[in-house]
Amino acid sequence: MQWFDPLVEKVHPLLFSEMCVNYPMKYFWTCQDSEWATDLMFRNPDQLRRLVPPLLYLGVVSLSSPDVLRFMGKKVTPRGNAAAGLRLPLSTDLKIRTRGARIQHRLGPNSIQLYDKAYDELGAVLRAELTISQARDFQVYRQTDDPASVLAWRPMRQSTADMHHRAIVS
Repeated sequence: MQWFDPLVEKVHPLLFSEMCVNYPMKYFWTCQDSEWATDLMFRNPDQLRRLVPPLLYLGVVSLSSPDVLRFMGKKVTPRGNAAAGLRLPLSTDLKIRTRGARIQHRLGPNSIQLYDKAYDELGAVLRAELTISQARDFQVYRQTDDPASVLAWRPMRQSTADMHHRAIVS
């Protein structure tokens, strides 16, 4: 990615020295894991403390497996079943801690979570977060690496070329 290449020159100057003139090298930039979060800030921490229990209850009791599959971009049949071929484990986890609570829905290595944090006299934060550890589990509308290819739904790539797609699915 053109933005990162100047960083390599600073960190790894040997690659751009006379020693490597006959052996030019380039980095292939990837993103192993990414987290995209949205924070809602509450000036009054007590308002968030009252809001979190019903939100967590709603997340555990009202959201079903088909809902989580849809959030993660998977097709669900009209009967609420996963589309054929989906072989990823699905789970929901609730943790209550002294500093806050968290609900997490996992589909394979990817997850969606909601938690409260940063309670102090100035306020508190409610965070919704999507963690992508296996990008290919998401379908994005893109071309192949060939510029002449047509746009189609394809697996998201691990490379930084699809960073903007990570933001879109989040």
